[in-house]
Amino acid sequence: MSLNLTEYNVTLIDFQEIHRSYEKQLLDELYNLQLIDNFPNITSDIKKILLHFTIKETVDFFNTVKTNNKLILYFNNTQFYDSEILTYIDEPVYLKLINGFLLKIRNMLPIKVVISSKSLDFFSHLLTVDDGRAKGTLFRIINTISNFKIENFTFAKVKKFALKNELTFLSGDYFNDLKTKQITFK
Repeated sequence: MSLNLTEYNVTLIDFQEIHRSYEKQLLDELYNLQLIDNFPNITSDIKKILLHFTIKETVDFFNTVKTNNKLILYFNNTQFYDSEILTYIDEPVYLKLINGFLLKIRNMLPIKVVISSKSLDFFSHLLTVDDGRAKGTLFRIINTISNFKIENFTFAKVKKFALKNELTFLSGDYFNDLKTKQITFK
């Protein structure tokens, strides 16, 4: 799901939809590497695979979105969709793990991220009925946009992070494609 906030020239992209698009690949990869049974014990290998899929699929998704709006990744950190992955790991543990990855992404890559305790559907409903509970999330969205400085994101930082986490797909061209898209709709 995505939500257009036309008065702010913003499109919110639900991370859980992105996750849904790569979940089968992720589970297949964990199975092929014989890590699926270790999943409740999050090893460094599992973290690297999860981080790889989270970053790569999010960036690829952002690069395919056709809009003139600013894109913001929206994550509900209190509930996850009915995901097969939750048969291997407890929901709160997985939400905490993904939340940590998205915080890393927000600090490392030129992707605006808003983390909320409300689902995007519920947030949309609150906006529609003009419920005051939407105001805090809306404030965070506006704050995220105003505090976003594209110059804070350098390939040197990404390269160091990519080497540490063995994320070989994070090349200079890959990073620059994303950065260019974010500059265009800053």
